[in-house]
Amino acid sequence: FERYHTHLSTLPGLHFQQIRHGTSYNYSYLTVEIIPEDFGLTRDEVYISMREEGIIVRKYFFPLCSNYPCYKSLPSAKKELLPNANRLASRILCLPLYDDMEESDVDKIMEVLTALHYHASEIKVLALSVNR
Repeated sequence: FERYHTHLSTLPGLHFQQIRHGTSYNYSYLTVEIIPEDFGLTRDEVYISMREEGIIVRKYFFPLCSNYPCYKSLPSAKKELLPNANRLASRILCLPLYDDMEESDVDKIMEVLTALHYHASEIKVLALSVNR
């Protein structure tokens, strides 16, 4: 966790969850918010790119419970009533984090994330040409 945080906390458009002072963090998940305007890619584009590199990341808070068919028709599930939840559900990515994870694995993940940010415009152009 500390290695990720130390090296990625200055990467534009990638925000770590703020842990309240006095809270005991259990290190079971490492979620980051991808701010597309600053990172250069959406969470889904990062997700696909990371998976293509063999890095298993997960979309977190996805799908949002209010979007499940069993809840979707409820008045309280309307997207316009849940703007923050819907925004976050489209931006949160869970990075690999486990007890016997090697530092070299963390380094590879950080290298890929950094490269995705710095090559975002090239990735978008490539994705556009592939999807035509």
